[in-house]
Amino acid sequence: MESKEKSEWKAAIGEEIINLERLKTWTVVDRVPDGRKPITSRLVLQWKLNADGGHDRYKARLVTHGFKQQPGIDFVRTYAPLVSISTVLLVLSFAAVRDYEIHQLDIVTAFLESRIKEEIYLQLPVGFSVVVESEPQEHLVAYTGERDPVYVRVLRSLYGLQQAALNWYERLDQELGKSGFRKSAWEAGVYFWAELILLVWVDDILLVGGCDEVQATRKILQVAFTIRDIGPISHFLGMRIERDSLGPILLIDQEGYINQILRRFRMAEKAVTTLIEPGTSLLRRKASPTVYQEGQAIVEAFVNKEEEREADQQEYQEIVGSLNYAAIAARPDISFAIGVLGRCAVDPAKRHITMAIRVMRYLKRTSNLRL
Repeated sequence: MESKEKSEWKAAIGEEIINLERLKTWTVVDRVPDGRKPITSRLVLQWKLNADGGHDRYKARLVTHGFKQQPGIDFVRTYAPLVSISTVLLVLSFAAVRDYEIHQLDIVTAFLESRIKEEIYLQLPVGFSVVVESEPQEHLVAYTGERDPVYVRVLRSLYGLQQAALNWYERLDQELGKSGFRKSAWEAGVYFWAELILLVWVDDILLVGGCDEVQATRKILQVAFTIRDIGPISHFLGMRIERDSLGPILLIDQEGYINQILRRFRMAEKAVTTLIEPGTSLLRRKASPTVYQEGQAIVEAFVNKEEEREADQQEYQEIVGSLNYAAIAARPDISFAIGVLGRCAVDPAKRHITMAIRVMRYLKRTSNLRL
């Protein structure tokens, strides 16, 4: 590891290994049984961002190459439901009107809280090695930088496994059911207990209700799982959320998320005040006529052939997908423009890329707008 921050990254890797060993995520094996093929894995290092889009902490995560799993052998079902963004916004509005507490929890190593039923073997990334402890005698895994392959049999739902999200959802659903929570019939990620509403987005949990119900639910979850108590909500799913002290009002913006998009796509162009430039053609490329007939006259419909050239489809779809999340969360003012751009995602032209860039230029100027 050559990074200037290698000591911080190594500390994050050590923390991840401690969590994996604490939960007995695997057992070390000398070799993989005949007829079984191990799944490979990698370490993912990333900065966790705060509400302003700045670096909050260092995070290391061991992730399996789940795309190498064989359906019917390594997994059967994979679907795991999530609460929708529209429901999150609805519950936040309800909490503001009722002046309820909105408390946020994070389940530490959530997927590892659930066990897997399938027999899966994993090859750990280069750099992992086995350390033998004498008292009690057991084989532990450590990050030492060695290059010899290490194989383990996986016992818990590591990140990247196809069934990991489903296993975690079923584990959480079982625990909440035992504690008296009722699951919503319309939204699988919503639970009710007395006057409390619990929202689940993978390992992020929101508790919305009175002070007593929130504290009681915190204690229930602390007994069942290892949690990180974030406290009153301030940043959730890329949204910065502030409570107005003058009345029952929540202020929501996505300034940090928008700045992240602008950095990702290297958006250095000048900011603008309008979303769509007057005269912009909103037709799809293949649907755009090159000529049309009026009486006996044939008139060219598009003079600028350069704007009709095919654009980079992957880049275009990445831009529109990123902007679409902002549109459905806290920036409904760009919804029409994103809807138009989304219709052209299969076969975008240069003018569609230009229009998408203009939306980013608009967001650059209005990144601090709030709901």
